[in-house]
Amino acid sequence: MDQNLFNQLRPFLDKSNLPLQPQLEPQLDQVLQDLLDKAANEHADKKPRTFFTEEEKFVYEAAYDEDPFFAQCPKNRAALALTFSRTERQIKKWFQNRRAIEKKEQEEEAVGRGLEDKVRKELHDS
Repeated sequence: MDQNLFNQLRPFLDKSNLPLQPQLEPQLDQVLQDLLDKAANEHADKKPRTFFTEEEKFVYEAAYDEDPFFAQCPKNRAALALTFSRTERQIKKWFQNRRAIEKKEQEEEAVGRGLEDKVRKELHDS
């Protein structure tokens, strides 16, 4: 383990009131190194976020407005993927995410309407 890193972590270990004995330091070094390695590798396999151009979003939104399940048809999904040099999975995920966003917005609107109705009722009853 890098001595500098151990020195940075040492104040936290000292504050934890752990009885650190000199013969345990090498074992502690290994435990800390293992934890750091695990944290560093945890996201190593994660694919980077996909960014869509404004043109892509415009076309996807138009298709979504026409049919929220547009991309469930393999021909439609393949056509969009080919047009924008994307994978079919990226297209499918965009439409899934868009449906989830719309569902969340509708739920939030329903909660808002419910609160408005409740306030109106309370004002009317008082």
